[in-house]
Amino acid sequence: MRIFPKLRNEDDKSLTPQCILAGLLLAVKSKDVNEVELMHLSTTLAGPASDNYMVRAQDLKELIQNSERILATLGVEEFILQSAILLSGKQKLATLVTIMDLCMVENSIIDGEKNIFDQIRDGFEVSEDDLRPFEEMLILKNEPSIRLNVIPASYNRAAEGFRSLV
Repeated sequence: MRIFPKLRNEDDKSLTPQCILAGLLLAVKSKDVNEVELMHLSTTLAGPASDNYMVRAQDLKELIQNSERILATLGVEEFILQSAILLSGKQKLATLVTIMDLCMVENSIIDGEKNIFDQIRDGFEVSEDDLRPFEEMLILKNEPSIRLNVIPASYNRAAEGFRSLV
């Protein structure tokens, strides 16, 4: 069973695990999400059953727009509170690790991002100690000196669609 069920194309005000992940990423990044982070988010939501392992750019755009509307309506604190109620323990952990990974594309989490991330972590009742092994793994994964600099062909094909989202 996947941690994040298949993406649904609903234009409503309900929180789904995908909407929560996208909304919390937008909260952490202060709507300053770049093209590479969007492609990573797309692969996280898509899973192996999707074409090219990515959510289509239009579907991701709709998800982000819906997440932005809900986040603006609820505010960050209420969004986190409602998210914590809806997500399972594994989904909370997966959401936090995914946000950490997306933020570490630049090999670090800046202070403003860290403050919001800590607020989410506290709202999800996940301790820093619980996240430490994942953080160490992500630091290693994102270490510039060991990157293979191999981008899958699906990233190259999808890049144009994601440029329109940033």
